[in-house]
Amino acid sequence: MDQPNETIAALQAEIESLRRRNAELEQQVAELTHGKQLLQEVIENFPAAVTVKDLDRRVTLVNRMMEQVAQRSRDQIIGLREEEWFPMAATPVWTDHDRRVAETKQPSSAELVIPRDDGDEAYVLMYKFPLVGAEGNVYAIGTVATDISAQKKAERERLELQQQVIDAQQATLRELGTPLIPIADGVVAMPLVGTIDSARAQMIMETLLEGISEQQADVAILDITGVKVVDTQVASALLRAAQAAQLLGARIVLTGIGAEVAQSLVHLGADLSRIETRSNLQAGIAWALQSL
Repeated sequence: MDQPNETIAALQAEIESLRRRNAELEQQVAELTHGKQLLQEVIENFPAAVTVKDLDRRVTLVNRMMEQVAQRSRDQIIGLREEEWFPMAATPVWTDHDRRVAETKQPSSAELVIPRDDGDEAYVLMYKFPLVGAEGNVYAIGTVATDISAQKKAERERLELQQQVIDAQQATLRELGTPLIPIADGVVAMPLVGTIDSARAQMIMETLLEGISEQQADVAILDITGVKVVDTQVASALLRAAQAAQLLGARIVLTGIGAEVAQSLVHLGADLSRIETRSNLQAGIAWALQSL
């Protein structure tokens, strides 16, 4: 009698163990199902186009945003090779990106310019990542594509605005650093102060020529009283400005040449034969008025 009872008790224990195990498995399945549903919802509502394709380039998953971008339902996409519904996917820049991700088993991103049907271009940030199986082999490639056209447009507008600000600042510096002063009809003067580098030399040239042309000046006075150091660069800039002014029909008067500057010009061998020179601005203005 004891042996049958023991057998029944053992079977009952086994059944109870199986029930507990079954309950655990059902719980795990429920959790996995919930996790899958949650992940699917996240992918579906992700604000970027998501695609997964196998190594044969056949699409196995797309989200709602991808359907909107492709203007196709997922039933019209899944199972097709990527290039069959998106021709650009066959281009080297696209296939090389896929191959690099598969070979390195590392995610990679790239910015692409994609033509639109309306003739415009879309800027897309393409993020690709490998899907790796339990044995460590890549079995698919996932893609998250984000349209960054608006950001690119904003960046271009910001750069354009920044350039406008820089141009305005340069114009202000040019006006402040190289002022051109009308003295009388046909006479303008440009007092120069401080150091003259290559950038400022170009400003001097532009301001002088624009002023001569706008004022229809016959005489332009360059006063270098405030320029303490005259080296080869400064001398060359002054001579170029004088030559350019003469091409416009204006005569150049160089004033404010001190002893040190005069020695520097002689030492540099500057040819001032075609330029009138006076000791100070007052003398230069007097000469200019008399010469009209």
